[in-house]
Amino acid sequence: PSSGGGGGGAAHQQHHQHQPRLAYLRPETAQGTFAAFANVRDTMRARLPFGVAHAPARAYRNELSAGPLTFRTREFTQLELEYFVATERDAAHHYERYIDECRAWLRDVCALRDER
Repeated sequence: PSSGGGGGGAAHQQHHQHQPRLAYLRPETAQGTFAAFANVRDTMRARLPFGVAHAPARAYRNELSAGPLTFRTREFTQLELEYFVATERDAAHHYERYIDECRAWLRDVCALRDER
């Protein structure tokens, strides 16, 4: 719980401190993917599992260099991929398949060797 302002106070924090919560952190650039989930599913007539990918124009990262403490901002292109599955069991299966496909692509297309 944060110590900043906002609703609830001590009674609110006490009520929720014993309830475990599961939270998934999503990149802010992927929020549109989740907001448009039903529209994408209906428009594509897709059934689970399916994936949605997009490349936002720019992303930024702030860095501090180790030596003279120089602050700089790096700009780069970022790809977001969200893959939707029906159950947690499906997720494990599709995740392993995704890892295998990525390794094969890196090996075959990029000529990188597999260092497991």
